[in-house]
Amino acid sequence: MELSPQIITIGGGLLIGLVIGLVGRASRFCTFCAVRDVIRYGDSMRAKSWALAIAVAVIGVQIQQITQSIDLSETIYLSDNFGWVGAIIGGLIFGVGMALVGSCGFNLVIRSGAGDMKAIVAMLVMALSAYMAARGITGLARVVLIEPLAIDLSDVGGQGLPGFIGNLIGYESEDLRPIITAVVAAALLLWVFSNRQMRFSWQFLAPAIVIGSMAIAGFAITGNLGVDEFEPQAVQSVTYIMPSGNSVLYLLTFTGATIDFGIALIGGTLIGAFLASAFGRDFSVRTFKDSRDTFRNLIGAFFMGLGGVIALGCTFGQGITGVATLSMSSFLATFAIITGATLTVIFSPEEQDI
Repeated sequence: MELSPQIITIGGGLLIGLVIGLVGRASRFCTFCAVRDVIRYGDSMRAKSWALAIAVAVIGVQIQQITQSIDLSETIYLSDNFGWVGAIIGGLIFGVGMALVGSCGFNLVIRSGAGDMKAIVAMLVMALSAYMAARGITGLARVVLIEPLAIDLSDVGGQGLPGFIGNLIGYESEDLRPIITAVVAAALLLWVFSNRQMRFSWQFLAPAIVIGSMAIAGFAITGNLGVDEFEPQAVQSVTYIMPSGNSVLYLLTFTGATIDFGIALIGGTLIGAFLASAFGRDFSVRTFKDSRDTFRNLIGAFFMGLGGVIALGCTFGQGITGVATLSMSSFLATFAIITGATLTVIFSPEEQDI
């Protein structure tokens, strides 16, 4: 029996979310924790795990582009408009927010599936904030103040590194793509495996490989296997900010709403995290310690939703999925997110209990 493109897309999103939820919960994969570990304890193992996931995604996604299995130009990451201001401002806001909450967007969903009431409340606030920034009242400021500052790069090869660099040196982007892919992936892998301990730490290596592979699978599903010529959908992969907002809206308007890849991804991740916590016997209902803890989490979650939409993604949506497309704005947004989180951790007098 041949499956319809819609079933493939929804089923693929659900399955990818399920795998990521299981692996993410079991391994405690979290970008904010990686940043915190480096700053507070000088431990880069989680950061290297995140970098390995990026490297895996870069290689796999670019192979799909080179073989013309997918067309990355149809993604939001490679539009001709280079939203450098949004990447910087949104990234900084998101980074501050995730440091206040003590979780990246991905880990908020994971913790929610494992019964953490703090995370559930924060995830709902993040979701509402994201939808407000995309289509609501805070979106007005984004449209008026930030989007007009985007630079049109259509005449200089676009914002993808192969096209932009190719235009500068007089080479075709597709001729340069394998070289740039190899350079980016090699740089990441050299840093990851420069630590002898990391080479044999499968508790960090295995989750990174699986998570990077899921980002590859997301593009394969939305850009190839689940393509519907009559009802085209965006070519996308794993990200957790805007899909969380769409998921809340879907729950509120179920009878008139349609599920998509992102909503299925959120659902699958919650289920996977729940199963992992149930099997691992660490499902626990936690709540806020006091009013200060509550305020910190709510403000941080609001910043995450707002900043994530302005920057077009989070540490997963931009840091793994976006960077895998070799988009300049993704590199910039990821750097801004890490900068915002780093500064907040350094100057914050409190250590979040996550």
